[in-house]
Amino acid sequence: GKTRVTFVWEPIAAQPGVRRESATSVTLIAAAPDGEMYFRGSVPEDASAATATRHIEFEVPPGRLQLRMGVNGAGGPIDNDDREVVVPDLTGTDLAFGTPRLYVARTARDFQLIRKDATAVPTASREFRRTERLVVRPAVYAAGNATVTVTSKLLNKQGHRLADVAVTAAESGAPYLVDVPLAALAPGEYLLELTAATEGQKPITDLIAFRVEG
Repeated sequence: GKTRVTFVWEPIAAQPGVRRESATSVTLIAAAPDGEMYFRGSVPEDASAATATRHIEFEVPPGRLQLRMGVNGAGGPIDNDDREVVVPDLTGTDLAFGTPRLYVARTARDFQLIRKDATAVPTASREFRRTERLVVRPAVYAAGNATVTVTSKLLNKQGHRLADVAVTAAESGAPYLVDVPLAALAPGEYLLELTAATEGQKPITDLIAFRVEG
């Protein structure tokens, strides 16, 4: 009856001529509105470790979840952020989208590694370069053994269709895979529309907003 939450963060890339202290870890407190604690700690716990990853997973009951984040650098605290999210109940629905996992591939090898590893850590960014490759793994949940068909479309920021994007069906329990071409896109904001359908159920859609830079 609980829902798994994945928290991911990435430091902002350095900009020429701009001095900025690099983030090394994020302290996270995840709690219910009544104060019940679900997670409290640093992500990663050891920022100096070579194998350190900037993500954590924990399970919470469906409902409102309050997140308090503290961004830390080598010299101490840099910034903080508070936000609230609504965690869905995935047990009481016939068809639902979870949060999609986005990845960025800079080489053909990167793409193959992402394609083969359904547990790879996603990116926290929603800004990509035209020289990169955007890979999306939609999370779709259906009741019982229902067969789910997933399709996707690339839209401009006004919601007008630009192109259909192929979806690779799940294999060996891995999520669906959407390979989004970026090289031919002009710099700007775009939407990826995902549609899921099962026999006898009304199709549902999900929109992923992202930005392409030159």
